[in-house]
Amino acid sequence: MRAAGAIAAALTELAELGEMAPRPEELARIVAELRFRVWSGPVEGRARIADPYRLRAARFDHVVVGSLQDGEFPRRDRGGDPFLSDGQRETLGLDPRRDSEAEERYLFHACLALPRRSLVLSYRDSDEDGAATARSPLLDDVLALLAPAPENAGPDPVEEAITVSRDLARVVAPLAEAPSEDELARALASHGPKADTAGLLNEVGIAGEPVARLLARLTEARRAEAASRAPGPLTNSAALESLAAVPAYGGTTLEEFDVCSYRWFAGHELDPQLLDPVPDPLVQGGLMHDALDRLYKERPGGDPLPRPGSLPAWRERGRELVAAVVAERELGDHPAERAMARRVERLLERFLAEEAERETGGFEPWLLEARFGEHPDAERPALDLGGWGLHGAVDRVDRARDGRAVVIDYKLAGQVTPREKFEERAKLQLPLYLLAVAEHWGAEPVGALYHPLRGTSVRRPRGVVSSEAAAELSGYNLYNGDVVDPEGLEELLEESRERGAAIVARMRSGEIRRDPGPRAGLRGHDVCPAWCTFASICRRDRSPRYEEDDEGDER
Repeated sequence: MRAAGAIAAALTELAELGEMAPRPEELARIVAELRFRVWSGPVEGRARIADPYRLRAARFDHVVVGSLQDGEFPRRDRGGDPFLSDGQRETLGLDPRRDSEAEERYLFHACLALPRRSLVLSYRDSDEDGAATARSPLLDDVLALLAPAPENAGPDPVEEAITVSRDLARVVAPLAEAPSEDELARALASHGPKADTAGLLNEVGIAGEPVARLLARLTEARRAEAASRAPGPLTNSAALESLAAVPAYGGTTLEEFDVCSYRWFAGHELDPQLLDPVPDPLVQGGLMHDALDRLYKERPGGDPLPRPGSLPAWRERGRELVAAVVAERELGDHPAERAMARRVERLLERFLAEEAERETGGFEPWLLEARFGEHPDAERPALDLGGWGLHGAVDRVDRARDGRAVVIDYKLAGQVTPREKFEERAKLQLPLYLLAVAEHWGAEPVGALYHPLRGTSVRRPRGVVSSEAAAELSGYNLYNGDVVDPEGLEELLEESRERGAAIVARMRSGEIRRDPGPRAGLRGHDVCPAWCTFASICRRDRSPRYEEDDEGDER
């Protein structure tokens, strides 16, 4: 602040000179030529950190010498072969190599001469992995100066009297040994929120005004900790108004919130920009979806979907479309990108071959990338689900002649989600899209399937299908668990509507918590997913959490 004030005053004086004032480029040259001491200004209440070379012949009230382990001080690099031997250095007229052991001892003695009032010599007896380390032999020289070694093999009383040790588990000082009010506050906090802080302070003889200050600090620290561990509910009126003003939501947005509201808020609303390239699976998925959309709209050979007779035409056109999409996205120059395009070609060819062998049961592609909601190319408005809207794009809808429809969602994955795991794995998009197809396009919903496209030995779709259409859709080799009666399908759609409404209500109220996983009672509840990339800012599992039970007691 003093420096800023001096700069402001100097600039004011320069401005008063008018035309006589030096020009900015001249000032820049003058400033660039100035030289300042790195360590300057008042030293009262400050700690200086420096290596021993910088502190020789200086004096300080208190000195702490750290890293006094054997191998660090003194170093253990003296035994290495020198680049030039002493004889070669003498032949070349170079100074002889320094005796590093003598130099380290000299530096240590210089450190011993620095303090006026106190000296602390610190060393570690184990490394970060817990392996034992030896202390510097220079410490033994200090002990020898203080008192002769004991005659028996017992502990040295002098060493015990001046040594303070701390194990790795003790991160704060005991209450009775806390050297300052800050350390005392940390020691109190380490006892947890259920501790009798006033009683603990009384036991160590602290009373009066310090007690009130310490209790106030603990209260504020716990409030800040609670706010950092549970960032919601949000209270900023502008933020709440912004969240409440969102008219429609995408299916994946609802699913992200259901996985973890904090992860959704950090990734979707705060919108951090990636420094790394887009992950390969996302790029491949985009290529596959775009190629499939164009291919099924073109219908090579005249068939609405691949048949054995038209399969060669579908495959050839599929390869051409993949190449076109790759070129449009400016991919393919790097070997990894060429390999990615080739992989998509192979996955597409295999999918088309399986489609050609599948019995359709009268269901044929009807809608492709059917958009509804906010997109400029949307065919229909957002789906009104009672106070909130849904927008999105359905990959594919197959329809029979009688109006029954099946929603198909492509997934570039080896495994997809079965019906009984929809809630456990936060899946909402597929059943909600089935509602949109029924409402906006007037179809009768009889099923919704996730279709895996990844290279696995078994690529059977998973999802939910009404038993009334199971026979016609048997070509998909359905799992028994994914087939339900018509009433069961209606219940699933209604449950999905209710789950979506509950999620939207939480979004709009700013109810943001670190709450990974599904509701209590389902597998994975309150467990962070292994693939989450927000651990570095969330820190949810890195320290103990104190929660309140139903009666208000903390545990």
